[in-house]
Order: sequence, then C-alpha cells, then structure tokens
Amino acid sequence: MKKDLFIMLLLLISMSTALAASSSFSDVPADHWAYKAIHDLANAGLIDGYTYEGNKPMSRYEMAVLVAKAGQNQDKANNAQKLIINSLKTEFGAEIKDINVSVTPKSDKKQPDFHIGGDLRFRYYSNLGLTGNNQGGKSTHVIQDRIRVIMGATIDDRWAVNARIGAQYHDNRSNWGTTSGALGSSTGTVQMDQAELVYKMNPNWSATYGRSGMFLGTTGAIADSTFWDGATLKYSDNKFTGRLLAYDISQALLAYMANNTTSTKVNAQNVKGLDLKYQFSPKVTVTADYLISDNLKKITDSTSNGYNSSLPWNILAVGATVKLSPDYTFKAEFVDNRAAFASANAPAEGEGFYTAINYKQMDIKKPGTYSIGVHYQAWGKDTINGMLMGGLTSSNTTYGTRGWGVSYDYTLAKDIFFSGKCDWLTPYDTSVNNFKFSPAVSWVLITKF
Repeated sequence: MKKDLFIMLLLLISMSTALAASSSFSDVPADHWAYKAIHDLANAGLIDGYTYEGNKPMSRYEMAVLVAKAGQNQDKANNAQKLIINSLKTEFGAEIKDINVSVTPKSDKKQPDFHIGGDLRFRYYSNLGLTGNNQGGKSTHVIQDRIRVIMGATIDDRWAVNARIGAQYHDNRSNWGTTSGALGSSTGTVQMDQAELVYKMNPNWSATYGRSGMFLGTTGAIADSTFWDGATLKYSDNKFTGRLLAYDISQALLAYMANNTTSTKVNAQNVKGLDLKYQFSPKVTVTADYLISDNLKKITDSTSNGYNSSLPWNILAVGATVKLSPDYTFKAEFVDNRAAFASANAPAEGEGFYTAINYKQMDIKKPGTYSIGVHYQAWGKDTINGMLMGGLTSSNTTYGTRGWGVSYDYTLAKDIFFSGKCDWLTPYDTSVNNFKFSPAVSWVLITKF
C-alpha cells in the first residue's frame, strides 16, 4: 500500500509539473475512444486511485499517465483488457516515452533467491601418490567418503553469495608420497570450503571476494575445483572470459594434507595471475593462464619447519578443446613452470602436458549417457602441485610421471554418476629413473541433491 501511494504521489507531482506547461500537450477530443477505455479499466480496478469523470476533458499527457498506470497492473487484466491496454499504449506511446513512466507490468520488490543442494561422494584410490612400483615399493590404497552442502542466494540484480560446507572420512590414511607411517582411519572436521561474495557491476563485469572454488585452464591441471582465498575481477561476453586473480592457496594445500598426513601447517603461498578463455567457434575453445607466486625460491632449509608443501609458481599454461565430430572431443594443455629452480634441472622438470580424446559425453541429467576416454600425460616433478588437481592425474613429486591412461564415465540415474580411470605410468625422465609404477586406479560414485 505504501508503495502504491508513493507511486501515485510521484505521478501527481509529475502531472502537476507537466500541467504547468500544458500548452505542449493537446486535449483529447471528447468523442475519442480512449475515454470509454479508461472508464472501463478504472471500473475493473486496473487504474489505481483514479475516479472517472466523464465530463472532464483530459490532455494527452494526463491520458498517458493513466495508461501507464494501467500498464503497471497489466498482469491482473484479462485478455480483452490487455488488448485495450496495448491499444492505448500504441495511441499514447510518444507521450508515455516523454514523461519517462514505465509501462511494464508492476511487480513486487524482488526477494532474495535462495537455493540449497549438495553431493555425496564415495571414492577409491589404489597406489595413491604412486608409492608402489616394480622395485618393491608399497602401494597405498585409500577410501574416501565425503558429504557437502552447497548454498547460494541472489540478493538482488547486483549482489549474490555462495557457500559450501563439507566433511570427509578417510580409511587407511597414509603419508602421502612415502611408503611408511600408516595412520589408520580419520574423520575430517567440518570445513567451509567456499564462502564467496559476488558483485555484478554490469552484464559484462563482476567481482568476487572470499573463499572460491577454482578451476583453471582447459583440463584443471593447475587447479580443479579446489578452494582459494582472495579476490577475482572478471570480464565476460559471448565469446571471451578474462579473470584477474589474487589468492592465497595455502589452506587448500593444508586441507589435502590433513586428510593424508599428520601435517597441520603449510607455508603461505600467495598467487596472482590471469585466466583467459576464448571461443573461436562452437567447435574450438582455447585457454591461457599466467600465475606467479610470492615464493619463487623453493624452501629446502630448516626455515620450512618441515611443512613446505607448495611449489614456487611462475606458470604459463595454454590449452584447447576441439570438437572433432559430434561424438569425439579432443583436449590438450601444456604447462611450463618457469620458476628458476624448476627450469634449472636437466631435463627441465618444470614442463608438462596432458592430452585426451573422449568418445561421447556424459550428461548427469540423462541416465544412460556415458563417455569413454584415452589420455596421455607427462609431468615434470616441479610443473604442478598434484594436491590442487582434483584427481585429474596421478602425480609424484620425486620423479614426475609419464604414461597412458583410460577413463569411463556413466550416468546411473539423474544426478547419480560413476567415474573411473586407470593410469600406467613411469618416471618423467626414464633415462635417469627407468622403472614402472604400479597401476594407479581410482573410481568415484557421486550423488547430487
């Protein structure tokens, strides 16, 4: 009611102002069909606060104000009344435009749009960290159960918030990347791995601040849905998306390590960079990323206190997705960590790439859909941080990895799907370390709700 009174007050003020210059608006002839139309709409309650006076002439401006008010209630009109309102809008369109009165249907104040969902995940790894090999190394298997709750709210046309909390249980937890020190099972503490404020400046520009889920590049080799703490400035249009990034990744590393080792600390690692994506055509999309961290020198002395798990980053990554045919998709990404310590080794242990060809495409909304893939990867030990890759590949920080793998994804029911893969790998530089890792198998069953 207060809103209607406010609108009426504004209209009356506008009307009084315009009437002072009424000479610019001619009167509507007494026999004009609009008078009866206004009368019928007023009697139907579609013109708020107006009492029809048949013997009172009106200017085109006054008539336009009443038509605009009828338009604000058009959602309440029947089909015949809507035709009348649209005819009046056509007749008095120029005047309505001049007085800048909205003719769109009146709507209530937009309420925050809140949504909630989540997922359940059951995952199995064999040979986690590639500790098992044909030289007698011990293969470590891990079972993980995870539950997450995802929440979000669109506050208005500019502001939104996103949050995600979850907990994870690990069976047969062991020291990541070693063959000793089995730690038994553990239940991860409840953790908020996303708490993000989003501000949309206009249709093209937006910004985020807080803890965000991060996927970078074409394959996620740099980061695949892991959470980073910081801010993003984003520009996007129909074909191009560009993001300026400023984040700290230390808590993402710690979350991974806490589930697999006894570590309770990691060194802070601030990362700044640029993430770009361009769609040349519906069949070809390319990505480019440049990321640099504040610790460009690898810490190996006592100042690391035994918890330096991060890699210095001076990373350039380029990738592409190519739709070869309706059924076949090719993906590739090359990563070069140009930090001094990574590029000083021979051969360079700061380089790597991942390629994959997939047949068909799984759709988690369509039961029975599937994807079959073959991939080849080669990662120097100092190229990427495997803790941030979200299970894309098996990595080894001592030898690096190189080899083939296969994958299979299948939708069991709507929002319930299975993904599995197996990798057969050797060290990155077989001329120095010529042995084979035990096959690395992982599979995951996910239910979204």
